[in-house]
Amino acid sequence: STDTNKMMQVFITKAKDVYSLVPANLLPLIDKRIEDAMIKAPLKYRTAKIGVSTVKRIQARQAKYNKIDNGQLFSRSTLSSNRARNIDGVITRQSCYKVFSKITAYMATIGESVKIACHSLRKIFARHLYVSSGNNIGLLMKVIGHSTPEMSLRYIGINDSEQLEAIDDMFTYFEA
Repeated sequence: STDTNKMMQVFITKAKDVYSLVPANLLPLIDKRIEDAMIKAPLKYRTAKIGVSTVKRIQARQAKYNKIDNGQLFSRSTLSSNRARNIDGVITRQSCYKVFSKITAYMATIGESVKIACHSLRKIFARHLYVSSGNNIGLLMKVIGHSTPEMSLRYIGINDSEQLEAIDDMFTYFEA
């Protein structure tokens, strides 16, 4: 199929939801592959801290939508919702992307060249954590789940020019 919308619907669905598209003789192989992948990459749970004002906003939102939220922070089980169609009432990555795309487009109209995407918030958090922790790379790696310092530094955008600038700043400091 060349219909990209149809292709994306298949891409974002759970494996069990596309079984009708798979020949019956391949289903056991798919089940085994999914099982193997789950064993190799078990779910990761992390504790996240949030500020008091954020907690208050979340509590207010939960109180307002407690009858239709399915127990999830960002969801709608109503049929009229345009933010969560066909995805069990949960706001999708695609819906968030549309919102961020509008922000990016607006920023362009005021002369700012910035691209904001769903993953941008995690990268911003990681960068601020790194700086606020006194450049503690070990802490950053642990919190964001990276296995090497290089991966984490690349992830938060520490590049060669920034490293050279830091070295220049150090020389300036020693000369003072």
